Amino acid sequence: MDANSSLFPLAYAVVDAENDSNWLWFLQHLRHVLQAHALPVLLDNSLVFLSDRQKGLIEGVSRLFPDSPHAYCLRHLDDNMRKAGYKHPELKRLLWKAARAMTEVEFNQCLQDMRAINSACVNWLLSTTAPEHWADLYFQGHRYGHLTSNIAEAFNSKLLEAREMPILAMLEEIRHQLMGWYAERRFSERNTIGGIVSGIATKIQKLINERARRYRYVQSTEDLHEIRSQETLSEYIVNLALQACSCREWQFKVHATQTMLI
Repeated sequence: MDANSSLFPLAYAVVDAENDSNWLWFLQHLRHVLQAHALPVLLDNSLVFLSDRQKGLIEGVSRLFPDSPHAYCLRHLDDNMRKAGYKHPELKRLLWKAARAMTEVEFNQCLQDMRAINSACVNWLLSTTAPEHWADLYFQGHRYGHLTSNIAEAFNSKLLEAREMPILAMLEEIRHQLMGWYAERRFSERNTIGGIVSGIATKIQKLINERARRYRYVQSTEDLHEIRSQETLSEYIVNLALQACSCREWQFKVHATQTMLI
């Protein structure tokens, strides 16, 4: 057996179901690959998992990636809440609002409003999963605003034909599709100036135009600024060097991370 023989099961094994043992098998090989090719994401705990809260995944991630934050897909949590009998439309809206809350006051108000509709729903929610797995306010990692695993589901929907192929042919088909997508997007952005794609650049400029008038700032140092909102009448401390704001929104949406969507 040569040095790469330990990888043979990964190439030839057949995964027949998404059960506990198969998820553990997958995560073991994933950790092996990351240790060999992307060790820094394990050392600095920047790897983030976002999954649909399957039991095998929860236990496997906890065992093999104990320092990696594990987020739960809010869409699946919402579905489970409705299946548990809590179907009031306001409960869904408040759940998503709580997940995006930036302060404890806002988060607690959302739960209080949910209790006013159905107190049993909040008891079910908190007993089902802790807020640090689904609420941005308490989540230990960064996930670029991804509250669901929809991006993974969308990617899988484009690979239906490839998934029916033998493993090596499947990987080649996925590689070819990715090459085509990247080439198409490079071509569509060939006239874009700067490093940001045109769609996002337009959104950023629109936000600047709409929001700049809402704030006033006083500079303390080269990096520290005190910002006053004309709408909330609150003051915030912005640290440009750390890319951080006391409102916490910058940390949630800007800090770099690597997210594993399952």
